[in-house]
Amino acid sequence: MVEKIDMKKYLILILVLGMVVGCSQTKPFSKGKQYPIQSEYKRIKKCIQVIPFKYEEKEKKLNIQYWESYEDEYISFYYPKHPSITLEVKDNTPDKKNVVLPGGAASSSKNTYRRWYHLKYKEEDYCMILLDEQKEFDDGICLCGAVAFEKYMFHNGGLYRISLIGFNDNNSGILHREDGRIKKIQVLKGQHRIVFIESTHSAISQENYLKIALSLKIKDVPCNKQEMMEYIKNKYGFVGKAGFLRKGLSQKDVMYALNIPTNETEKYLEYIWEDKNGKYITRLYFVDNKFIGYSSCQWYEEIK
Repeated sequence: MVEKIDMKKYLILILVLGMVVGCSQTKPFSKGKQYPIQSEYKRIKKCIQVIPFKYEEKEKKLNIQYWESYEDEYISFYYPKHPSITLEVKDNTPDKKNVVLPGGAASSSKNTYRRWYHLKYKEEDYCMILLDEQKEFDDGICLCGAVAFEKYMFHNGGLYRISLIGFNDNNSGILHREDGRIKKIQVLKGQHRIVFIESTHSAISQENYLKIALSLKIKDVPCNKQEMMEYIKNKYGFVGKAGFLRKGLSQKDVMYALNIPTNETEKYLEYIWEDKNGKYITRLYFVDNKFIGYSSCQWYEEIK
C-alpha cells in the first residue's frame, strides 16, 4: 500500500532544501553601483551651464550602467565599471622622483606628479588624474583648443576650476564657447591639487569626465571659501570674479561680486575691463532681475 504524501510537509522540505542549495552556491558577480551622486551631478551640470553633452560613439556602445569605487590614503573617486576599462596607479619611483607622464602632449604644464591614476579603455587613455602637493592651479597652456571661460565652484570641500573650450571668430572678435565642451578640470583642497588631464587627450565622453571629477574627494582640510575667492580675484582679476557667477543671481548679487558696472540698465549690466592682452567689454543679461547666464555662448568682446 502506497503511503499518502503530506503535501504540506513536502512543500516545506522542498523549500528548506532549496535554501540549503542556494546558500552553497557561489555568490553572483557584483554588478557594481549606480552613479552615487546623480542628482548632484545634474544640479552642477546646470550650474556650470554646459550645453547638453555629446556622447562619443565609441563610449555609447559600452552601455555603462554601473560604477566602481577607488580609495587610498589621499583621495577617493568613482569610475565606470566595464571589462574594457582598467585602473593603474603609479606612485613615487624608488629614487623618490615624481611620476613622469608618457607621451608628448603640446603643453606648457609640468609633467611630473606625486601620484598618477591612469584609467584606460583597452589600450587607449580614458582618463588621467594627477595628484600633487600644490596650492595653486596649473595655468599651463595646451594647444588642443583655446579656453573661452573658466568656471569656479566649491564642491566636496575643494575649489574646482572647470575650463571650457572656445574658438575665436575673427570676423566679430568674439570668443565663443564651443558646444560647452569641458577641456580640463582641476581641484584645490588643503595642501593638495588634482589635475584631470584634458578631455581632448582622452577617449572618455564629456558626461563621464565630469562625473568622475565630481565624485572625487580629497582627504585634506576643506578650503576656506572666503580666502580662496580672494585668491582667485587677486590673481585672475575680472575673469576670475566672473567665474564664480551662476545663473539666477540678482543684479545686486552680481554687482556685489563684480563691483559697480560701467553701465547699468534693467536688461543688462555692462563691464569694461582690461588684462595684459587687451581691453574688453562684457554684458550680463537679466530677466525678472535674475542673471540668465552665458546662454548666448559669448561672454566678452574685445574693444579694438
